[in-house]
Amino acid sequence: MGTASKTTFALLTAITIGNSFVAEADAQRIVWTEAGHGLIRSANLDGSDQQTLVTLSQPSVFGIAADLAHGHLYWVNDASAPFVVQRSALDGSNVVDLVPTNGGLNSTTEFVRPVSISLDPTGVASGGVGKMYVGEVETFYFKRSNLDGSNLQIFVDALGNDVGQRGVALDLDQQRMFWSNCCSEDGFVSGIYRVDLDGTGLVNLAVDEIGRGVAYNPINDMVYWISESDDVIERMSANGGLSTVVVPGIDAYSLALDPNLGKMFWGGTGGIWSSNIDGTNVTQIVSLASGTVQGIAIVPEPASISNAVVAFLVGAVASRPRRRQRKE
Repeated sequence: MGTASKTTFALLTAITIGNSFVAEADAQRIVWTEAGHGLIRSANLDGSDQQTLVTLSQPSVFGIAADLAHGHLYWVNDASAPFVVQRSALDGSNVVDLVPTNGGLNSTTEFVRPVSISLDPTGVASGGVGKMYVGEVETFYFKRSNLDGSNLQIFVDALGNDVGQRGVALDLDQQRMFWSNCCSEDGFVSGIYRVDLDGTGLVNLAVDEIGRGVAYNPINDMVYWISESDDVIERMSANGGLSTVVVPGIDAYSLALDPNLGKMFWGGTGGIWSSNIDGTNVTQIVSLASGTVQGIAIVPEPASISNAVVAFLVGAVASRPRRRQRKE
């Protein structure tokens, strides 16, 4: 794969995976939300040079996603916050309040207690209009809107439970979404779901699985998730089949992959851990005495991305040919 193709592949992966943001850059950092403390923090991929990027006005912050095309971080807050969706630059500067809470008065026209978020920043699946996809814990819905929060609409309806969607990942190359649904009720069972971004093709890949964080690996075409049922990280073909335990004995909420580096990251109570993407070489890279890591994104150092490279990548996504799948 040539340099240009590899870089284009990296951006497509980055804007596809949401909490598993991947970037092809000389220097990368892990960014996470710290619920209980109301912080957006970052560190090098080995956990060194930890920094606080944003200090929020309330403690409950959940999913986070990165937008390389425009150089932004997006995150979602609990309903106790004045705004349920906010945005900043990759370095945490220029915080923008996007979507007010409004008390969740109308579950069909507002975001109500969002917990997960993933992005299509350049509108690959929506005619060039950038979109955010948001999962909620009380309304049974996955919703999507423009990146500024306008034109909000229900994307997936009738999930039939009251604790809802915990993890989400987009595959923009094949225009589909994966998410974890944690409970069974009203005929809609828990599991790891896949749906096309036109709303068709809904399928439960892992029936009765109670999942948390979800990530997609475009290199091996597999979906990974944190299993609350078994306290493990599992993976499965994006087309379904048998699942395989990748990392046993964990208690975590958020999951991120970097397929280019062959690394996996997960966070929960106690901190953040990393491993090779096959689950070997597990290492704790961030320790927390309190608080919980609810969302993870992997971003490039802001200074490592030139405007020229970003402009090239944004233009290249639409014309990129489909990849050939290969095994790990």
